[in-house]
Amino acid sequence: MKKLRLLSLIIAALMLMPVCFSAYAEEAEQPEVLKVGFFAFSGYHIVDSNGRRSGYGYEFLQRLAIHGGWSYEYIGYEGSYADALDMLRSGEVDIVTSVSKTPEREEEFLFSDQSIGVNSTIFTVKAGNNSIVEGDYSTYDGISVGMLEGNSKNANFERFAEEHGFTFKPEYFADQDELTDALQSGGVDAAVTGSLRLLENEWLLESFDASPFYICTRKDRTDLMKQINSAINEMDLHDPNWRDVLHENYYSTDKSGDIIMNAGERSFLNELNNSGKTLKVLFNPERVPYSYFKDGEAKGILPEIFASLAERLGIKYEFVPVKDGNEYFAVRAAGGADVVLDFTGDYSLAEQEGYKITVPYFQTSFARLTLDGFTGNAESIAAVERSDALESMISERYPKEAIQRYPTTRECVDAVLDEKAEATILYSYTAESYVRHDERNRLSSVVFGDVSLAYDYCL
Repeated sequence: MKKLRLLSLIIAALMLMPVCFSAYAEEAEQPEVLKVGFFAFSGYHIVDSNGRRSGYGYEFLQRLAIHGGWSYEYIGYEGSYADALDMLRSGEVDIVTSVSKTPEREEEFLFSDQSIGVNSTIFTVKAGNNSIVEGDYSTYDGISVGMLEGNSKNANFERFAEEHGFTFKPEYFADQDELTDALQSGGVDAAVTGSLRLLENEWLLESFDASPFYICTRKDRTDLMKQINSAINEMDLHDPNWRDVLHENYYSTDKSGDIIMNAGERSFLNELNNSGKTLKVLFNPERVPYSYFKDGEAKGILPEIFASLAERLGIKYEFVPVKDGNEYFAVRAAGGADVVLDFTGDYSLAEQEGYKITVPYFQTSFARLTLDGFTGNAESIAAVERSDALESMISERYPKEAIQRYPTTRECVDAVLDEKAEATILYSYTAESYVRHDERNRLSSVVFGDVSLAYDYCL
């Protein structure tokens, strides 16, 4: 299972294109300006050298404003999280967006009804520090641990230490930059923070006490909190996955130069690399532009993603040179590969063939390819043989008698061009590729907006 999680570390990211509107009506009511406690925190609140803001917390505020109708003034970037809470107490800011519930805080602040994310307590060391071993609590005993002043995660770690029978020397820092600088310079042996920061050149040893966090106002702002709750409810209604999207945007393992691994995964990777083993990597070569061979060289989106991952992990590999889909399925079924790049979530089939499926790492959609100008519902569909995901999608939408089978994708497209079939169903990028390379402009494609496909690694 170690190698399964190790190769699950790249996860597909979906890019959303926001639409911006400008108000021109002179008499339009100006939006309320909310003052936000906006402290620097890598991955959550970010302001680059050009003044461009980003981060989980920042993007959450922008999405919230769409439904709440506010604009914002950002205050306190040079300060700390504790400073932001102090400003909320004093009325210098109206909201802070990353607050975990404690009995003391519930006495003085209003919390949103719904959480806006999940924050865990994490325990990290500088990358390369092998003196502190994950799960070996004797190596934790007596170490110096950097903590952020006023952070609720400190109490969580104190309980963790007591439960596991080790002591530590706390060192407190005003902000994240000071803490991470101390960790990297050797000023402290380890660090305890919340998981709402991007790890760089650190090893994650422990993650525990996952808890929701909320947006907070003062007790006297019940009117504002009512509006906030309504806006979050609308966000949940229109996009139930927004929390996952924001987490992927800012905290996926691919956002920093280092891939975060635990001790078991590092040990497995070292054993693999020390063994000199070259992994055999398999993909279906009939999925242009996702995966194909050109002049004997592996090409396409999926091989390029894997090659990037393998380079970062130092893994030796070679692509299995299959000539077509039939050979691909034969090699896969015979167990002739260590890694398969393009399984599509069929756990039963993977188990039958002796593989384990990782989490998805790339997502795409389907499209209908027809002659240009075709309208109406297609009554004859050219379908490629033995395509797991396409087969499932086509059989759900079209009657059996409407489907014509062809050995390759190219032959399905030719059937449409020769008017032997009214349409073929392809992966969306594949359909776009055929449309783009049709010099006579005979083809047209339409994406199915209600269904998508996620590719997984299989090991």
